[in-house]
Amino acid sequence: MPKATPTSADSCPNDPGSVAIGAAPAPSLPGQPFYQVNCTYYDALGKRDNEYLIARALQFFAPGIPQVYYIGLLGGVNDMDLLNRTKVGRDINRHYYTPAEVKAALDTAVVRKLFKLARFRNTHPAFDGDFAVEQPSASRLVLSWTKGDERAILDVDFKAMTASITHQGESGNGQFIVG
Repeated sequence: MPKATPTSADSCPNDPGSVAIGAAPAPSLPGQPFYQVNCTYYDALGKRDNEYLIARALQFFAPGIPQVYYIGLLGGVNDMDLLNRTKVGRDINRHYYTPAEVKAALDTAVVRKLFKLARFRNTHPAFDGDFAVEQPSASRLVLSWTKGDERAILDVDFKAMTASITHQGESGNGQFIVG
C-alpha cells in the first residue's frame, strides 16, 4: 500500500492530533484501497477564511454541480472530542451541531460570504452556458462561464492569494472580492 506523502500532511493544520490519513477498502472496488484525509476542509486550509473562500469559489466555478457538506457550509472545524470518543477517523468531520452552534456559525463572516458565493453560483444564468479556463500568468487562473450576453468570471491570483468575481449581462453587472 502506498504511503501518504509528506505534502498531504503538510497541507493540513500544524496540530498533529488533528489529522488522520487512513486507508480502507472502497465499496465500489472490493479489496482496493482508497485514501481519505480525515480533516475538515476549513481546518485543512489552516482556518484561513480568505483561502477557504477562494478554494470554494474555485469549486463553485468548476464544471458540474458543486456539493458542500454541512460541516463545510458552516465553516466547521475538526471535532477532536468526537474523534477521541468514537476512535473513528472520519468522525473528525461529523460534528453534531446544536441549534445555538448553527446560529453562531451562520453569523460568522466566512459563512455569510460562502452563502453569497453559493447563491451566486445557483442563480447566475451564465452557469448554464460554456466554461473556459485561462492562465494569464504562472500565478493566475481565470475561470469563466458564458451564456449569450451573460458572463461570470473568477480571477484568482495564487501568489497574492486574492480573487474576484465579475459578472455581466441582462441579470446585472458587478464585481465582488472573494474572501
